[in-house]
Amino acid sequence: MTDLPTPGSSVPNTPAGWYPDHTGAAQLRWWDGAAWTERVSPSAPASGVTPYSLRPAPLTVPAGTPVYNVFIWVIALLPLLGIVTLLTINLSALVASPSDPLAMYQDPGYITSLILGWLVYGGAVVLAYFDRKRLLRDGYDRPFHWAWTFFSGGVYVIGRSVIVGRRAGHGRAPLWVWVAITAVVVVLNVVKFSMFVADFVGTTPLSS
Repeated sequence: MTDLPTPGSSVPNTPAGWYPDHTGAAQLRWWDGAAWTERVSPSAPASGVTPYSLRPAPLTVPAGTPVYNVFIWVIALLPLLGIVTLLTINLSALVASPSDPLAMYQDPGYITSLILGWLVYGGAVVLAYFDRKRLLRDGYDRPFHWAWTFFSGGVYVIGRSVIVGRRAGHGRAPLWVWVAITAVVVVLNVVKFSMFVADFVGTTPLSS
């Protein structure tokens, strides 16, 4: 059990979460880790629970709880940078010198794609971390963990959208935006690669 302070005092090791209202009302109130907030939620009667002890978080959040913020939207839009890679990389340069493994690093487009790839990966991890902090502050108990972004930003967008959607009743728009952008980037890459293969086969002399 976790004892919570009364207003005006502080217990730094008390985690954020839904706790019985310190006013004595039959409801839960959100403790943000530093102070009581104005967010409340109905609570079912429970026997054997002492005041200020932690109760299981409700499956839903109060109406009007924010579901979007700038962090999740930026993560959802990050695949747009794939179009920059598509426009700058020179596929012909990558196969011009098959005997030289370092030839590809002489192509500015390839270098750009590498840099953008790392920026997108690292940026998604940082943005997911701050997005989860915002969700906790807004009253979401145990939101999707930011560490899933180490697999990919898309994994975080999917998991985050599913959990927020279940608890708030909506909030899946970033997921559909991410899916749409990713699909467009994939199609454009397939088209460019297909055109390159057709051009490469047409210009490569056949050996007798």
